[in-house]
Amino acid sequence: GAGDGIGKAAALSYAKYGATVLLLGKTASKLEAVYDLIEAEGGAEPAMLLMNLESASYTEMQQLAILIEREVGHLDGVLHNAGLLGVLTPLEMYDPIIFEQVMKVNFNATFTLTQALLPLLKSAQSG
Repeated sequence: GAGDGIGKAAALSYAKYGATVLLLGKTASKLEAVYDLIEAEGGAEPAMLLMNLESASYTEMQQLAILIEREVGHLDGVLHNAGLLGVLTPLEMYDPIIFEQVMKVNFNATFTLTQALLPLLKSAQSG
């Protein structure tokens, strides 16, 4: 998500270069901290979008796309940065529940969120 690590660094960098960023993550306090940093550095006011990609449904992602279109009007790009590492263990010992969580965030959410956002991305003036 945009609350820390690579997502935070990318959001700050994009804002520094003039982008209006949409901060998506599951922890409000982390997103608020990034929001405050962007504003303190003179960036355009970002939007904060709370969503847990591990439990989000396709319907919720479609609703998110509708919200972005209504509130922002366009979307020039997406950085899929949310991810779970899981555990390093031999395959026969890997917990199927952890595997399912990793796949929900790292694969399913990336696919379904991109699919929900495609109409906005295709209509972007940035190509």
